[in-house]
Amino acid sequence: MTPKFTIEQSVIDGIIRDVCIQRGMTRPELTGQSRLTEHIDARREAVRRLMAVGLSTTQIGRALNRDHSTIVTAYRRGILQRMATSPGG
Repeated sequence: MTPKFTIEQSVIDGIIRDVCIQRGMTRPELTGQSRLTEHIDARREAVRRLMAVGLSTTQIGRALNRDHSTIVTAYRRGILQRMATSPGG
């Protein structure tokens, strides 16, 4: 059996911390239930970065206190939002 690739918790925490610092918010604000636009946008950024390092939607959901299907939706909406705001998009 091939061992699964695992991401260190410190990498996950570092990404979440970086997003919080860049967006000027706390981790509880990022992982909480707020539906403020700035919190939603920060979560989408965190999802994008965590997917980029190879985390599954389930793992990201655990890190952000969300269901994996919410992570899939956030990722898709983040992509569409970037396409709409990019030059020539």
